[in-house]
Amino acid sequence: MGVDLTGLSFASTGSGLPGISFSDELRRILDMPLRDPLEHADALVQYLTAQLKTPAGTMTLRPLQALGLVEAHDYQGMLGLLPVGEGKTLLSFLLPLVLGAARPVLVVPASLEDKTHEEFAELREHWQCAPMEVTSYELISRRPTLLDKLAPDLLICDEVHGLKDPKSAATKRVWRYIRKCATEHRRLRFCGLSGTIASRSFRDWWHIQQWALPPAVQPLPYRYPIMLSWCEALDEKLDTRRPVGELTRLAPHDPTPAGIRAAFGERLRLTPGVISSKGGEVAASIHFTVLQQSIPAIDEAVTTMRKTWATPAEEFTEAVDMWRHAREMGNGFYYSQWNQSGFNACLTAVLNQWSAGALTQGSVLERCGLTPSTLSACVLQTARDTTMVESLGATARGTPTRSSTDCGTGIGLPSNASGSYSTSTTVSATSASERVARAGSGRVEASTVSALITATKQVASEGCSAHLAIERLAHWETMLKACPELSTILGAAVRAAQPPEEWLEARRAFNAYVRQVLKNSRTYDTMGQVKAAFPDAPEVAAWAQLEHTFDPVTVPVWFTDDVVEAAAAWAKATGGLVWVEHTAVGERLAERYSIPYFGEQGRSRIGRSILHHEGAAVVSQKAVSKGFNLQYGWHQNLLLNVTPAGWRYEQLIGRTHRQGQAHDTVYFIVVVTVAEQLAGFQQAQADALYEQQTTGQRQKLCLADVTNTGALCA
Repeated sequence: MGVDLTGLSFASTGSGLPGISFSDELRRILDMPLRDPLEHADALVQYLTAQLKTPAGTMTLRPLQALGLVEAHDYQGMLGLLPVGEGKTLLSFLLPLVLGAARPVLVVPASLEDKTHEEFAELREHWQCAPMEVTSYELISRRPTLLDKLAPDLLICDEVHGLKDPKSAATKRVWRYIRKCATEHRRLRFCGLSGTIASRSFRDWWHIQQWALPPAVQPLPYRYPIMLSWCEALDEKLDTRRPVGELTRLAPHDPTPAGIRAAFGERLRLTPGVISSKGGEVAASIHFTVLQQSIPAIDEAVTTMRKTWATPAEEFTEAVDMWRHAREMGNGFYYSQWNQSGFNACLTAVLNQWSAGALTQGSVLERCGLTPSTLSACVLQTARDTTMVESLGATARGTPTRSSTDCGTGIGLPSNASGSYSTSTTVSATSASERVARAGSGRVEASTVSALITATKQVASEGCSAHLAIERLAHWETMLKACPELSTILGAAVRAAQPPEEWLEARRAFNAYVRQVLKNSRTYDTMGQVKAAFPDAPEVAAWAQLEHTFDPVTVPVWFTDDVVEAAAAWAKATGGLVWVEHTAVGERLAERYSIPYFGEQGRSRIGRSILHHEGAAVVSQKAVSKGFNLQYGWHQNLLLNVTPAGWRYEQLIGRTHRQGQAHDTVYFIVVVTVAEQLAGFQQAQADALYEQQTTGQRQKLCLADVTNTGALCA
C-alpha cells in the first residue's frame, strides 16, 4: 500500500519542504456551496419560537440558535462555533426535540454539571423538551463502558474542545463509540459546541468536524495526510513552515499564512452546518495590565532552580517541568511529596525513648540545655516562624505574631490595594535560644508528644512539608553542633518521610512504560487499563512490588507570601475576582486572608455557589472560567497564573465581559513575577490571533487594550 502524496507539490522553498499542491480535497472545498448564516435566520426565529415554546413561555430564540436547530436537522449534525454568551445552553437543550432523538446525551465539563441541571430546570418553564442524560468528559474518561451503557443516538458535546486531544481517554472513547455505531449501522448524530475550538492547529478539530458533518460539507480535508500538510503550512506555532503552495487559491489577495487563515475563517463561517458568530458584540471595552514585578525571594528561588534543575523537593529532567515549577514558584510556593505517617512514627519512637531516659544524658543537657519539651517547642516555633501553623503552640510561646521567611519587598498593584505589604523577618539564633529557654525544661510528657505529632500533621495539611519546618532548626546551629544526637534524631525522622530513591525510580520506569503503551494503542486509554493488561511487564511488576511501600502526599511548600498578600489586599480594596490556577493558592487566600475560594463546581468549602456570592472572591480558573455568568457582580479581575493558551483566556474573559455588563470597561491585571508567566501571556495572544483568523470569530484578547508595566529579574 503506497503513501498518499496527492496533497503535495515539490515547489522550490528555503525550508526544504514541498508546498501544497492542488488536490481533489482542495477542489471540493473551493467548490463547496456557501451561505450567509444570518440571511434567513431572522425569518426562522418567530416560527421556531412559536413551535417550541411552552404556552407560558416568554423567551425568544436568537437568530443563530434558530439557524443551528434548522441546520442540525437538515445535516443530521452540527458544528456550533459560538462564543461565550451566544446561547449554547438553550441550543443544546432544544436539539434532542428538534432531531427527534430517543436517547440523547449531553456531555459537559464536570464543573458545569450542577449548573447545567439548574439552567435546564429554568428552561423547562419556557420551552418544550425531550428527556436527556447529562454526563461529563471526566466521567467518560473514568468509565470505559459509559457510552455503551447510555447508547446515545444523539451526542451533544458542549465545550467540545475538551475532545481536541486524540490521545485523551475521553476522545478515544467517543471516537471508538462513533466507529462502533458506524460498524453496526446504528444511527448516531453528533453536535459539537464551542467558542474556542481551534487552539493552535487544524488537528485540534479535524476529527470533530468529521463526527459532526457529512463529508460533502466538511470545511477541512477529509483525508488525514492532506490535512496534515495544511497544518504544516498554516498552524500557529511551527519551527519549520511548509510553503502554502496552491492554498493561495483560498486568498489570492493575501497569500501569506495569516491571510489564508483569515480567508479560511470567513469561508468557515459561511459553511453549511457550521453555526458561527463573529463575536465581539459586548458594548464594554477590555483593558489588560500586564504587571511585571521582581520579588527577591522568587527571583532567588527560580534562578537556583534553573541552575540546578531542581526544586528543594525534587530534581527533574524535562523542560516542561522547568516551565511548570517556575510558574508555581512565581506565586511563592513549590510542591513536595511527604510521608507524614513515616515521619510521625519515627519521631514518636525517638521521643518515647527519650522520655524513658535512654537519651536524656546529663552531658547533652549540660551542653545545650535541650530537653524533650524544648525540642517540641523548637518544632512548634519553627512551624510558626515559617508562617505555616499560626494556631499551634500558643500556650508554649504566648500570643502569636506574624512573621515571614520572605526576602521580598512586597508587590504593589495599580491604584487598587491600600496599606503596606509586609517585609521579611529572619529568625536569629539568639532569639531562638531565648524562646527555647523560655519554653522550659524537663522530661517529655505524653501531652508534649501528642502536641508535637499534631504539629507535624497540621504543618503538612496547611501547606508545608514537616521536614521543611524541621530543617528550619538550622537557625539553632550552636545547638546542633553541641548536640549531635539531635541531628541524628531529626535526620532519621526526615529520611523516614522522604520517598526512597528505589521507589522513585520504579515509578519513573512504570510511567514511561505506560506512556509508550498508550501512545501506540487504540485499545487502552488509561494507566489502570495498562496495569491490568500487562501485569508481567518488568516495569509493571517492579512497580506493583514497591508502590504501596511509600504513601506520598503532595503538599505545597510556601517560601513567600508577597504575591498572595498583595492579591488579598487588592481583592478587599476592589471587591474583585482573583483567578488562580492552583488550588493551593486559592486555599491559602481563603485560610489566611478570609477571602472565600470557589473551586470545584464553582462552590466554596461550605457549598455556596459563586453565582450567589457578592464581593471579593477567589475563583478557580479550571472550574469557573467556563459556563458561569459573572458579569452582573464583577468587572475587575486579577490573574495569578493563567494556562498559557488563548482558549483559556477567551473563556475566562467571557465570564465578566459579556452581554449584561453594566460597566464601560472590564479590567484585568495579570501579575507576572517570572519570565515563564510573561511568555505564557504572549503565547496566549498568539493563540487568540490564530483562532480569530482561522474561525473568523473575534477573540476578546485581540480586542483588548494591553498595557505593560514594570520589569522582571527572573
